[in-house]
Formats: sequence, structure tokens, C-alpha cells
Amino acid sequence: MDLIYLFILVTVISFLMFSLLNDSDIVTFLAERLGENPASVLKGK
Repeated sequence: MDLIYLFILVTVISFLMFSLLNDSDIVTFLAERLGENPASVLKGK
């Protein structure tokens, strides 16, 4: 039972991280926080 719970937890966390990395809004937000031009950051990917 504990292994199933752990597997689900890891899967959910991995999915959330994957979604954040592919979310252009998050990239733009981070770029603005770092003082970079969002367009140049997106082109660099």
C-alpha cells in the first residue's frame, strides 16, 4: 500500500514539474523576475 502511494506521489510531482517547464507563462514570469527579455529567453530554448 505504501509503495502504491509513493508511486502516485512521484508521478503527480513529475507531471507538475513537466507542466511548469512547458508553460510559456511560467517562463515569461521567471524571465521578467530575472530582468531578461522574455522573447530572447524563449528564442534561446
